[in-house]
Amino acid sequence: MFKRALIAAAVTATFAAPAFADVTISGAAEMDIFVRTHQASSSSNGDGGSSAILNETDLTLNFDGVDKLDSGDKLIWHVAQKVATPGTVAWGSREAYIGLSGNWGTFRSGRVFAPSYLALDAFQWGAGNLWEDYGANAVWFKSALAYTTPDFGGFGVQVAYDLGTKTAQGQTWAVDAIATYNGNGLSLAGGYQQQKGVGVTGAANPAGGNFGAFNQDDAFTSGGDTGLKQEFYFAQGNWDIGNGFTVRGGWKHNKWTDDNHVTNGAYGFSNSAENDQFLVAGAYSWGKNSVALGWQDIVNSKTDGNDNKDHDLNQIFGQYTYGLSKNTVSFLQVRYHKFKDDTARPLVAATWQVDGTATGTNNGARVLVGTWTGF
Repeated sequence: MFKRALIAAAVTATFAAPAFADVTISGAAEMDIFVRTHQASSSSNGDGGSSAILNETDLTLNFDGVDKLDSGDKLIWHVAQKVATPGTVAWGSREAYIGLSGNWGTFRSGRVFAPSYLALDAFQWGAGNLWEDYGANAVWFKSALAYTTPDFGGFGVQVAYDLGTKTAQGQTWAVDAIATYNGNGLSLAGGYQQQKGVGVTGAANPAGGNFGAFNQDDAFTSGGDTGLKQEFYFAQGNWDIGNGFTVRGGWKHNKWTDDNHVTNGAYGFSNSAENDQFLVAGAYSWGKNSVALGWQDIVNSKTDGNDNKDHDLNQIFGQYTYGLSKNTVSFLQVRYHKFKDDTARPLVAATWQVDGTATGTNNGARVLVGTWTGF
């Protein structure tokens, strides 16, 4: 062991050149204080009549390294960590990858954000968890091989594949591919994602129409093929018209499939569930100020091919932003959910995705005051 340690030290001393390594640290910090209405009530009728005052403090640290290779390409690595209060998340739980970058594009291996998620996440202005988190899409690919093309006059393609796991139940995998365009005031994106063998979180309640939720974050928490599949495709666009005006719109189609066909099973359907999402919004900016207003709709809900519109939803959202410095903004967000039925929520939804609105009511609202700073 002593000889091995000496050899390792000699190799490190020979090849390591920390003085020439390019390592940067960046991040962001956000403080939010908000009120949510119609939370779970202690009353016997469960009318969701109570309100709650809550806070959220998020700090994100990014560590990035670049080493220029003799070939002219670059070896890159990235570790991103989100520190949530209360509690601390494990290191690398946000992103952790190593890769190569050159004129031919960028290749990465490790834990990455799904390309489609990053595109959806850019559509905010207070739209909340419904646009980027809700639906048949994963946020992270945790065993990913990912490739991004070079920029072709504003056009580009991103592809990611999650290796999944193989057990006696079968092989799990996921794929995500998007095409983008950025130029002339336009930002366009569209793509497709599929996960095969996903797990399920949350309690099922088919009778009440509140389905158990497929895992919304990592692909494949199940450890093997469950027979469950989820997929979605989307198209969205953002147009900076000029003179302070910006408009955006998007569409998503979500679909969940149970290949095991468990009739009246834990998922509330025996074959499939699906719906459509639409979003339209606009903003106007002047000086340090910006105000945005938007509308989002979940419609065409179906289970096993049959209309199930009790799970439809309307959302109105808005945000006022004021710049405090080059790196810091303050904002006021307001959003309101109107449910089609007081006992039903969007198909395969988690409660937090609708701001914790309790069953027994057909509406809920959230008002938030926050500050964000980047460094």
